[in-house]
Amino acid sequence: MASNKNKPNIKLLAMDVDGVLTDGGIIVHHDGTESKRFHVHDGAWIRIWRRQGLMTAIITGRECAAVEHRALSLEIDYVYQKALEKLPVLEQLIENSGV
Repeated sequence: MASNKNKPNIKLLAMDVDGVLTDGGIIVHHDGTESKRFHVHDGAWIRIWRRQGLMTAIITGRECAAVEHRALSLEIDYVYQKALEKLPVLEQLIENSGV
């Protein structure tokens, strides 16, 4: 059995969206709505992370309904959109969540 002695004590996975959970492209439809292309492998690993009882957060500078839908399907704990300054959002999240 592997030792947990050197295992990091990470409790929160905080991610951006564009270029991190997507290929970086944004599809703008004729009505102004946007689409993003997410990779299923990222979703699978996020689900594995969640099954371990660990928290997840998305902090992104843009706002898009596709992000809300994806976050809901992956049971992301916290979603912050239109967060142009991500560090203060992350610091507040850490303080509020107790991680």
